[in-house]
Amino acid sequence: MQYCKECVFTPKIEDVERSPYIDVLLGTEIKEISGGFGNRHVKVVQDGKEKEFDVGTIVVATGSATFDPRKIPAYAYGMSPDIMTSMEFIDIMRHADTKGLRKPSSGDIPKVVNFVLCVGSRDAARGNPHCSLVCCTYTIGIAKEVKKLSPETDVYVHYIDLRGPYRGFEEFYSEARDMGINFVRGKVAEVMPTDGKLLVRTEDTDAGVMLSIESDIVVLAVGQEPSEGADRIAKMLHIQTDVDKFMKDVNPMLPPESRRGIYIVGCAQGPKGIRYSIDDAKTVAQEIVALMDAGQISVERTTAKVDENRCRGCGRCAEACVFKAITLVPKEGGRVASIDEYLCEGCGACNAVCCNKAMGMNNYDADQILPLIRALIQEVE
Repeated sequence: MQYCKECVFTPKIEDVERSPYIDVLLGTEIKEISGGFGNRHVKVVQDGKEKEFDVGTIVVATGSATFDPRKIPAYAYGMSPDIMTSMEFIDIMRHADTKGLRKPSSGDIPKVVNFVLCVGSRDAARGNPHCSLVCCTYTIGIAKEVKKLSPETDVYVHYIDLRGPYRGFEEFYSEARDMGINFVRGKVAEVMPTDGKLLVRTEDTDAGVMLSIESDIVVLAVGQEPSEGADRIAKMLHIQTDVDKFMKDVNPMLPPESRRGIYIVGCAQGPKGIRYSIDDAKTVAQEIVALMDAGQISVERTTAKVDENRCRGCGRCAEACVFKAITLVPKEGGRVASIDEYLCEGCGACNAVCCNKAMGMNNYDADQILPLIRALIQEVE
């Protein structure tokens, strides 16, 4: 595998842990996040104790989880120690001795190793519909290491089609072929443990035939999916998620204030490699430093407003407001809605549920919008 200086984390971790300006809270669960842009209050629980602190900006870096191959019974994951995920296989390779790679079940040098790509990716029926981006690259890298450790081992990579988002991928792939790694286009139907061997049944779409390959080790290249608990954080911060349940970030071309002081980086946004994740983090760090150095910024706000003469204090608007920006306050023997413009994000949900038409939006009154619509109609005519 190629050396990547960005992937060497140990010195960075030590620097962070030693810094007097950074508090590292391990084993911590976020309980609640309240407040608005520039002034949020966070409650966390660590070792059973609740802690609270105020923050100006939040970076969401929840990372990703890997697909559980048990969800695809045909691959027999868990039925043999010789069927494993890519990460489990890397651990075995780390401990490979000078005699080469060893088969977990027997300690023998494997004669055949099969890598199965897109396990849990690009498969809406059995996993996730999205591509996980990094699987092809890391699988080819691992396959090359196998050939270096055990040159006599036959290595097969089963793929739908190869996707490499990194410059130099074609050369990377060509090197693997030149080393004798076999690339088989087609979906693997099943992996069957039998008599100390693993039978890999697959199609070869280029040759138009079905293959049955006896293998010693099968490596399942599992894809990325949202990490556990990421959806909870997204709801706390009112972050939208996409069809794959990853968090949707604000267009980076928009001004910094459009992010509300919340930044989403790395695999929280979707499948990414280490280099792209680090790139995200560096860009966000620069923007946050600039924002904090400025001390304050001028933000144009579109917020809700209430017509107290129409409001009858039913509370529907307060129930609909996910930002908790609306409260009911007493007035002349009754009550009316009150808007906290600091917390309001101008989503308009309160407008939709108000049966008395008491809720509106600043700068979006009917007597402002209707003339614009009429002018547009005249231009079209």
